[in-house]
Amino acid sequence: MRKKTKNNFIKKVIIKIKENKWLLFSAIALLLLFFFFFGTKLYLFFNFILGNDTLVKLTADKQDFFMVNSEVGEVNFEAYVSVNVFCKATCEYSFQDLSSGEILDENIFDTKISNPGRFKYPLTAPNKGEGQNLYSFEITCSSKKSSFCKTKESPKRRSYLVALNYELSDEEKAKKKRSELLLKEFISDFDKLKKANLEIFNNFNNLSKRIILSNISIIQLDSIEKNLEISLDNWEKYNYDIILKQNHKQNITESYKIINNTNEDLLSKINLHNDIISRIESLKLSVIKLTAEENISLENYNNISSLITDYNKIIYIVNNIFSIGSIDNKIIKTSKRIFNITANLNRTSKFPSNYTALAQLNVSRIQSFNSSNYSFVKSMQIPKPICCYNGECEACCDASCQSDPSKYPIILVHGHSFNNAISAESSLGDLDSIQQTLSDENYIDGGYVLIRSLKNTGTFKRTSKPIVFATSYYFDIYQTTEKDLVLQTKGDSLETYAIRLKDIIENVKIMTQKDKVIIISHSMGGLVSRRYLQLFGENSVEKLIMIATPNHGIDGYILSGCSILGSDIHCQSMDKNSLFLNKLNFGNKPKINTSVIIGIGCDLDDEVADGVVKNSSAYLSWADNYYVNGTCNGATLLHNKILKVEEYPKTYNIIKNILNLKNSA
Repeated sequence: MRKKTKNNFIKKVIIKIKENKWLLFSAIALLLLFFFFFGTKLYLFFNFILGNDTLVKLTADKQDFFMVNSEVGEVNFEAYVSVNVFCKATCEYSFQDLSSGEILDENIFDTKISNPGRFKYPLTAPNKGEGQNLYSFEITCSSKKSSFCKTKESPKRRSYLVALNYELSDEEKAKKKRSELLLKEFISDFDKLKKANLEIFNNFNNLSKRIILSNISIIQLDSIEKNLEISLDNWEKYNYDIILKQNHKQNITESYKIINNTNEDLLSKINLHNDIISRIESLKLSVIKLTAEENISLENYNNISSLITDYNKIIYIVNNIFSIGSIDNKIIKTSKRIFNITANLNRTSKFPSNYTALAQLNVSRIQSFNSSNYSFVKSMQIPKPICCYNGECEACCDASCQSDPSKYPIILVHGHSFNNAISAESSLGDLDSIQQTLSDENYIDGGYVLIRSLKNTGTFKRTSKPIVFATSYYFDIYQTTEKDLVLQTKGDSLETYAIRLKDIIENVKIMTQKDKVIIISHSMGGLVSRRYLQLFGENSVEKLIMIATPNHGIDGYILSGCSILGSDIHCQSMDKNSLFLNKLNFGNKPKINTSVIIGIGCDLDDEVADGVVKNSSAYLSWADNYYVNGTCNGATLLHNKILKVEEYPKTYNIIKNILNLKNSA
């Protein structure tokens, strides 16, 4: 009876609905609206929990430009911003000339769809010199919360570094050659001037101690030397036009003429001085000969005695400062007296001779100064390529800095992706906070680097400041005859990732032309880095810094939940009992400087941990271990927060200490 009544009721309802179709449609619409509203919010919430938030992808058609003076090129950037369907993202972008510090372009835009933004910028090589200019494109986007948009509103940043290496054009090479010839001639002429002036200075000094000289005008070469130094400075700065416009020949010729005349006059006086010495020596011999005469008359004796007195007066004067003209007259007179006395000697008398002793000549001939052993050649340095950073210029990196540890590039290696469905692009930003903070120090933000087939070598060879690159082992390259395709592969083994890391390191070494790199890795990235060192050795790595790395694996509910969303193969490798970890921990240990930064403060299976990795797992007895104390709050774990410099500055300070960076104010 009840069943019959129930069936009758249903029939009546169906008849009623058929009679009122609008009621049917209203019910269906209400039901759909209910599922749409709550279902959508539930879907977006789960997406938020799983990490599906704002994604920014940035690419460029070219990273390295090798150009000549005044050559023009163009770089094209493509920014792909992906947000949840009901979210809106606000993006800021800028294109900056890192060499001058000038921002060439910047703007803000909102986006709701994932259409790529394209940005084109012309690049012009400087019209002179050799060197490198660096440019950086940076974009930062963050979604805004709304009733249908579940987001952390955390900004996602990508940057891309471009190098413009420039050389001399044919025209500038010709100017350089002409400038070099002019400068070499200038240097040679200046050397002759300096030598001649040095001869004047020394000859004058030597003569002035012997004879009375009138002051001479010694040419001052300071202005010429200053002009030469300016020309050499312009040479090193590639200012060939300035060098070619200047004419120093006339000034040098006039100066050399004056200097040469003065020096010839001094050499003439030196000869006169030396001639006087020779004549005095002849006088002395004649006087001695007279004093040796015997059987002379009293008159002869008196004349010879008087002659000796005159001779001794000459010697007295010459032993001091004298006038050439005055002494010359005295020598002439004395010579005549000697001649007369000799001609009138009376050798018939026997008057005994007892003469005054002859004075001693205490001076000798003057040697003219010879400047041939002296050189005043100015060094003409080979102009070095110039690299500027924020307006401060210096010589670019050369062979001497390729093996300088303070110049080694840093490679940032991310950890395990919690959600295997999230694009691998998101992992590139895991260590972004550290990368940005390093760029505030002495490092250049190199953006990211992936495996690629390099068409040019030495993109950043001239860069004298170290560069910090983010990278990802989740990408591989597929090469064809037409082009290379970069593919995302998040399901490969850690062994494969270690091989990819080798390719990335080799790429960075080729790009920077540095002997080694420094690795800073997070979580699973530390295991990949350690395996790389075991497989390929340590010749290419200066230091390894690991942050929150499960060096002895994971277990418990972390291991159980790992493969729910993450890749099974990753979770299996990180199992503390895995073959991979057995090889890692019982194989060869790195001999290079290895550091482990361990997060503590959270409880995991009754052990101290960072929410994911236990202290006992991260600790390595053979490495330098450092600790960062923090907290876990719900799904927000210290394991990831430890990378945020603004929240955990101690992490960065430890890294600075390991890198031997000076503490900032």
